[in-house]
Amino acid sequence: DITIQTTNNNVTFQDGTTGTAGQIVLSDGANLTIDTGSGAGNISINPTIAGTAAGGNTTSEDITLDAGTGNIELLNTAAAVIATDIGNVTLTGTTISVHDNITTTATGSDGNAGAIDINGAFVLEDSITIATNNASIDFDTTIASDSTPRALTIQQGSGTVTVGGDIGGTASNDLGAI
Repeated sequence: DITIQTTNNNVTFQDGTTGTAGQIVLSDGANLTIDTGSGAGNISINPTIAGTAAGGNTTSEDITLDAGTGNIELLNTAAAVIATDIGNVTLTGTTISVHDNITTTATGSDGNAGAIDINGAFVLEDSITIATNNASIDFDTTIASDSTPRALTIQQGSGTVTVGGDIGGTASNDLGAI
């Protein structure tokens, strides 16, 4: 497993050019955890995050990004920000801004279909799709667009979707479609 842990410091991954499809590739069941502590350390990731099913490993990689009271930005606009053989995804922060799709298509390290758990105000920076392979999707608080109305597509198959807060809320951050 790969763990990056700080005490309230920012963690940033850049791939050189905004909007290109650079990748962080996890392999052989290596889960990724980035934890900036309980304070205001932000997590900013420009490349996509992908897993692999290589090496005969049937369990895909899980992703946990925990920014405490900081923010998470998944910035890639050229491809899904999280996809390809990914199991469970857990995102925790005050605000979680996403510029492209999040997809879990595989089995998580817990042996179940990969679920998506979003703990913080979820902000669409573009029209996106959140998808699982028959697993749950949980938004613990609000879902909103940036200053432009954006479309949110949710594809959970037989899984459940839970939203613990408002969707949109004001004319300046309403969704364009859901």
